[in-house]
Amino acid sequence: MGAAPRISVVIPCYNAAATIEDTIESVQAQTEGDWEMFVVDDGSSDATADVVRSIAERDDRITLLSQSNSGVAAARNAGIARSTAPLIGFVDADDYWFPTFLEEMADVFDRRSDVGVLFSRAEIRDPQGHPTGAVSTFSTDPIDLDQLILTNPAATCSTLMVRTATFDDVGCFATELLRCEDQHWMIKAHLGGWSIEGLDRILVGYRTSPGGLSADLDGMLESWEAMVDLLGEETLGDSVDTARAEHLMYLARRALRLRRHPRVVLDYLRRAVRADARVPLRKMGAVPSALLRRVRSDAHAGAGVHSDPGPDRAESRPTVDGERAAA
Repeated sequence: MGAAPRISVVIPCYNAAATIEDTIESVQAQTEGDWEMFVVDDGSSDATADVVRSIAERDDRITLLSQSNSGVAAARNAGIARSTAPLIGFVDADDYWFPTFLEEMADVFDRRSDVGVLFSRAEIRDPQGHPTGAVSTFSTDPIDLDQLILTNPAATCSTLMVRTATFDDVGCFATELLRCEDQHWMIKAHLGGWSIEGLDRILVGYRTSPGGLSADLDGMLESWEAMVDLLGEETLGDSVDTARAEHLMYLARRALRLRRHPRVVLDYLRRAVRADARVPLRKMGAVPSALLRRVRSDAHAGAGVHSDPGPDRAESRPTVDGERAAA
C-alpha cells in the first residue's frame, strides 16, 4: 500500500445525478492533486451511483460507497471511517470548490498545528448554479461557544476542512440530527479544546434550493432545539435563550423571504420575545410596519428591566442560505 494522500474528500449524496458530476469535476480541477475521494450514495433512487461509478472508472482516486438511506450525517460518517489522510474536506453533491480550495486550506493546517477545524467563505448561487451576488459573511472575532450556539459560522459543510485527529478525539456527526449536525459537531470540537478558525477567502460555490431543508422553517427550529437538547442546556450556559431568540428572528426573516403568511412571521417574532425580548427590539428593521407595531407591544411588555447588551454580534454572521442579518 502506498503512502496516504494529503487530503481525504468526502461527498455525501442523495438523488444528485443532475449535479454530482460538476461537484466531482471541481475536485478533479484542484491545484492540489494529492487526495482520495469517497462519494457516499445515501440510498439514491436516481442514477447518482451510475454517474459516480462511470467517473470512478477513469480516476482511481475516487471510491463509491453505497448505503441504505440513513441521512447526511451517517453518509459523512461513512466517508470519514474510510479516510486515510490527516485532513478531511467535505463538499455536498450540489456544491463545488473553486480550484485552490484544497491547496489554500491545507496550507493553513501546515502552518498552524493548533487549528483543528477550518472553514472558508462561500459564494451563494441559485439552483441553476448562477451567482446571486451574495456571499457568506465573515467575522474576524475568535470563534467561541456563544457564537457557535448562535449560528453555524461555516455557513455550509462544503466550506469545512478538518484535521482527522479531531474526529478521533470528539467523534463524528450526530446521526440523530436531520439538520444542525455540523453546527452540533463544531460545538463538540470547541468544547473538546480544538481551535476553529475561518479563512477569509471565497473558495466554495454554494447552490441554494427553494425546496431544500432550509425551506422547512419549523423543521429548522425543531432541529436547532434537538441540537440544544443533545448538548444539554447546562453545558451551553446562559447564552442559550439569546441564541434561541436570534434563531427565531432568523426564521421570521426567512418566512418573509419565502412569502409565508404574516401569522407565521408573527408567531416566530412572538416566540423570540418570549425567549429574550432584547433581541427582537434590536432587529425590527427587517419587519413590515404592521407586524412591527404588534410585536413591539409584546416585546416592550416582556422586556422588563433588561439593559441593552451592546452591539449585535449576529450582524456579521454567515447563514446557510447566504442571507445577511438585518440591521
